[in-house]
Amino acid sequence: MGSISVSRARAPTPACQPVSSASLKLSRPSCDRRHRRCDCQCSADNRRRHRSGSDAVVVLPGFLSGSQQYASMVANLRAKGFAAEVLPMAVSDWTPTIFRGDSFEWYLERLDAVLQACSAKHGRVALVGHSAGGWIARILLGSEPYQGVRYGRSSMVHTLITLGSPHQSIEAYPFGRVEEALTGPNLDQLAAGVRGSSLQFTNHFYPTADSLGGGVRVVCACGNAVRGRLLWATEGSPSSSSPNPSSSSSSIEAGSSITRLDQYFAYESYKCNCGHGEVDGDGVTPLSIAFLAGAEQLVLPGVWHNPRRKPGQIWYGDAAAMEPWLQYLHVPQGSEWSSS
Repeated sequence: MGSISVSRARAPTPACQPVSSASLKLSRPSCDRRHRRCDCQCSADNRRRHRSGSDAVVVLPGFLSGSQQYASMVANLRAKGFAAEVLPMAVSDWTPTIFRGDSFEWYLERLDAVLQACSAKHGRVALVGHSAGGWIARILLGSEPYQGVRYGRSSMVHTLITLGSPHQSIEAYPFGRVEEALTGPNLDQLAAGVRGSSLQFTNHFYPTADSLGGGVRVVCACGNAVRGRLLWATEGSPSSSSPNPSSSSSSIEAGSSITRLDQYFAYESYKCNCGHGEVDGDGVTPLSIAFLAGAEQLVLPGVWHNPRRKPGQIWYGDAAAMEPWLQYLHVPQGSEWSSS
């Protein structure tokens, strides 16, 4: 499968507006790619190890996903020389959150233990968060107490890469959402939405990449695979819910593997995440909510959200889709991360 031509997004764009950016072919830059300071110097031994390609990576599964779904991604990372592992979990681990409104303590406790063990062995680590895994990682990196625990693990992480993470989701799910019961010394005076949603908690305390602290480089990537469309929409009659229907075509090209059902599923997912359905995204997450201000932002044409994709479709864990963001997994050399 060939390489992917990547667009660099201008962000943050207004919610639900299709991302507009000039397309360019990304070269493989040196590891000093971003603009924040690294407050942790690698030892000479660590630098030699990093140059040899043994940088450590922990993959964070997305909502309703288990570790097994990321086996191919981890295998691809290891084939490139990274010391990669996936956070262990089963699909059933998500059940209490769905039906009882439990918080994400179980996820964070597990991630904290794996990160500490990995950091003790390798130094600063790269986190790759798919879907919900990307925004949950922000809680771990930040210093605001979450359910009584102050994690603040930014000193152990040099880079957070998020893949199709719905950072700015409005969470307007068609069957509703069980409210969480978040507690903490700084929550009593905040809006009910912040107290009842871990995602809104995250966006309140960590609204930008820089707010995570610790010199963590943040890279937000999102696939641009399909534009949402109502199932009954007719050609030339874009949905009235589209904020800018003329910005992208929703018709299916000849020979495309995209079906009307693909477009409709994307429409419904985009609508509950950002309020509008006829926008562009990876089939689950619309581009408009996938980026954080201050982060490096990548749009990946033709890349789908789910590892359970159809034949002929590629997702974030396939080798071709990984090439544009692999460069960020190396530990930056030197104390300055210069901007591109």
